Amino acid sequence: MGNEQRDCQGNDAESRLERRLFTRRDVVKGGGAAAGALSIAWLLAACGGGGGGGGETTAPADTGGAAETGAPAETAPAGGGAEVDKMTWAINGDAVAMDYALAYDFNTNSAMTNVTEPLLRIDPQGQLQPNLAESWEQVDPLTLTITLRSGVKFHDGSEMTADDVAFSLNRHRDPDVGSYLATFHERVKDCQATGPSEVTVTFTKPDAIFPFAMGTMAGAVASKAFIEANGDKVGTPEVGIVGTGPYKYTSWTKGQEIVLDRFDDYWNTERARKVKQFVVKVILDEATIVSALQTGEIDGVFGTALSGKSVQSFAGVDSVKVYRAPSYQVHYLAVNTGMPPFDDQRVRQALSMAIDKQGLLQSVWGGVGQAPIKSPATPAMWTYEKDTFQQAYDALPSYDLDIEKARSMVEAAGATGAKGNILVALPFDEEQAVAIQAAAKQIGLDLTPEKVEATDKISQEFLGKDFREYSLSTTQWGADIPDPAGNLLIPFYSKNVVTNNSAYQNPEVDKLLEQQRETTDPAERARLLTEAQAKIVPDQPWIVYYSPDSVMVLNTRLGGYQIRPLTYWDPFAADFSGTA
Repeated sequence: MGNEQRDCQGNDAESRLERRLFTRRDVVKGGGAAAGALSIAWLLAACGGGGGGGGETTAPADTGGAAETGAPAETAPAGGGAEVDKMTWAINGDAVAMDYALAYDFNTNSAMTNVTEPLLRIDPQGQLQPNLAESWEQVDPLTLTITLRSGVKFHDGSEMTADDVAFSLNRHRDPDVGSYLATFHERVKDCQATGPSEVTVTFTKPDAIFPFAMGTMAGAVASKAFIEANGDKVGTPEVGIVGTGPYKYTSWTKGQEIVLDRFDDYWNTERARKVKQFVVKVILDEATIVSALQTGEIDGVFGTALSGKSVQSFAGVDSVKVYRAPSYQVHYLAVNTGMPPFDDQRVRQALSMAIDKQGLLQSVWGGVGQAPIKSPATPAMWTYEKDTFQQAYDALPSYDLDIEKARSMVEAAGATGAKGNILVALPFDEEQAVAIQAAAKQIGLDLTPEKVEATDKISQEFLGKDFREYSLSTTQWGADIPDPAGNLLIPFYSKNVVTNNSAYQNPEVDKLLEQQRETTDPAERARLLTEAQAKIVPDQPWIVYYSPDSVMVLNTRLGGYQIRPLTYWDPFAADFSGTA
């Protein structure tokens, strides 16, 4: 019964998503790509040791921690090196597609990052390292050359070539593909194979962010021959995709599970996988995930699929252990600044002051995180010029709880009695929305939670400005790069018409964000980013509640994952093996 119910919900979501994707491609063909971008997201404490089963291990953030340490995160647990026949991982919504160009949500990435790999990787200290590329050089501000690793094989046995790489990168700028990661490529003029093992990227403008993008799915590589042969079927359950990763696509039963098998010809013999089969299981209900972890039906899950309260429930459970680190993620209320009365800054500030942010962290998330967080860019992201970011953060307004002042601001804005909806999908979204509804009522706003499927919610938020039908959306965001630009540039640059889910418009912010992207000087970038932040925060296009910790819950039979601020699967942190 449970599987049938999940399958029915998954098929319903799939049909809606297909309609959304068709519409998105129409938007892009009409100029959306030129206007900005198509990505779903740039769409996851103290140093501690490990104890016995059911305990909790914390680690410093990869890059900056809680602005106190730059020490690398611990590998937790260490693992014993034994081979494992099968490992099962839980996600709380189906994947969008088995296509790297459409893989930028938490659920899709759990599978896709194991099948296709990027050219570079980001190490625990937030530095770029070689991967499919052996080296890279910024020849001049508008030219980047990439030297490829030789002997890399695709899952079909063919060898990766420069043509495959150039083709894979260029797909992000093809409006027919509708890439969710086109934001990363918006300044790219062309990618060309300029030698047997060389690709040259040329830009229309300098782009300090692009090298980091090559460490994400925006720099992933797939087989050109496979994609050209399969056309629109690429990424579907019928054919999947052919990449170079440690696992190859085997099957996808929509709404139920994705099966990946170990690729024994994987190029990186030093990181040969000990787990033979990796199964990603779709479990929509949070309580079912908790139960499945406790019984051993699934082996692991990231905190993006569990509330902090569920994470706390594993205390004393000997069969699993919880691992935590500060994260790049925030939980927040996206405010549609183009919709009255939320187009008035006073109303947004008032709503922020009505929400008990520390209370939400405790009541909804079990205290597993940091609150309040004054900026979308969390302290864990301060990977350079930390003093600059700390001083700028300290100077930001806090919008502490003040019902009386908030009520008077709503009255002054003439918004008393105004109505609006709050888009919700996951159970903890709904809990937060109910609390916000009650808080809003106290200051004269009439807000109603509106529940939709997770895939539909993603589509509504990131389909583009002409398709946002919500007043507010309680949601989550986590950057994939160790840089505050990940939480400032992508969501608040007005030309990013898709990822700007609050429809935020501020020409001064746009100018600062453009300038920081065009310089590689860390001090200048920090200055420009903090100036942009100082303008964004008072506007409150996002009302940030808290930053949840990066969390992994893992069966004690397995070891070998390095906990990081990233809030979804990072294959470069994974070296799973049996602890026996």
